[in-house]
Amino acid sequence: MRLLVYTVLRLLIVLAAAGLLYWVGMRSWVLWITALVVGALVSFLVLGKQRDAAVQVLAERDPARRPRPRFSPTVEADAAYEDAIVDAGTSPPHHPAADRAPAEPGGSERETEPEQHAVTELEQPGVPQDHDEVAPDGTTEHDAREAHRRRREQQDQ
Repeated sequence: MRLLVYTVLRLLIVLAAAGLLYWVGMRSWVLWITALVVGALVSFLVLGKQRDAAVQVLAERDPARRPRPRFSPTVEADAAYEDAIVDAGTSPPHHPAADRAPAEPGGSERETEPEQHAVTELEQPGVPQDHDEVAPDGTTEHDAREAHRRRREQQDQ
């Protein structure tokens, strides 16, 4: 009912704006566009209480706003298990998830894949990045334009 009242009041404001604009002398299709804009502005200023009531009705009907569990039952069970370990302060009891088979036949989540080892071996700390260039004398330059200029000079020689 509150939503219907708000809609009817907005329509009445738009029609009143159209009547006023017609009385002033506006007679073309611009009358309706102007009436809609004026009606929207006036209803925004005047119908704040009714708008809040209509928004509340829509929010109550929105299925996305209904209370629902935040996590899956498995995640909730894992969280309860971890909380029990922290609260007890002792060695962990038997975890129900330990009876389950691993998700992947390759092993558990703690094991790293061979590709990950290869990537780690390739990474070298201190390698210049983001336009850092190493000059012939071994110093790192932070200005890409200067490095490019020096490279051109070397190529010209």
